[in-house]
Amino acid sequence: MERLRYGAHMPTSKGIHKVPKETREIGGNAFQIFNHSPRSWKVKELKGVVVERFRKAMDENGIDLDSAFVHSGYLVNLAGPKEDIWKKSIDLLVEEVELTHKLGLKYVNIHPGSHLGDGERKGIERIV
Repeated sequence: MERLRYGAHMPTSKGIHKVPKETREIGGNAFQIFNHSPRSWKVKELKGVVVERFRKAMDENGIDLDSAFVHSGYLVNLAGPKEDIWKKSIDLLVEEVELTHKLGLKYVNIHPGSHLGDGERKGIERIV
């Protein structure tokens, strides 16, 4: 069993199911991906066949589900003072977590955002 995890943020443009093999080809045993366009509030549903191909590729390439991470979208801002953006951020994170779970993965990497001049304390309170 490999203990040290190493890898990269991998492109999904050729299909999410290609990521495990491409990770092994670069010498990795772990990776991070976006499960949708990181510059969009819209999330496309992953079809069952895509999920099945991804999970099969994970197994075939010996990549543990604990070694795959999803990076949330760039638009998420949980710290900012704008209520509409905060609500959209929560909704987007919920969708991202649901997609992550559907893939069988456990981890979502998020950047909580910026207080946008409203003050660090208020930003942290907003995140919490």
